Amino acid sequence: MNVNYSITDKYVNGSAVIRIDSGEFSDIEYRYGGVAVDTDNPVLKFDYFIELDEYGELINEDAKTRFQNVIGDILMDMLQSQLDKGEVIYSGGIDNE
Repeated sequence: MNVNYSITDKYVNGSAVIRIDSGEFSDIEYRYGGVAVDTDNPVLKFDYFIELDEYGELINEDAKTRFQNVIGDILMDMLQSQLDKGEVIYSGGIDNE
């Protein structure tokens, strides 16, 4: 992943606010909403909320798609890190274990 990020000490509705520290979207702060895995397709779905955007709104679809790809990569990095440490917490839905 080519983007550096940090988890800030801010929380909104129990969700940590993440800051993008490098790249095209540097200085944007956002948080994730719901995260789900589509069991029929290998797709990770997520909602997000922009908390701080120094550059104004992401107004065109091209920038929006690039932003979603960046934060999707960050989410995958965070999930992999938690998996590696055995720290993934499952919440909601049906847990068969």
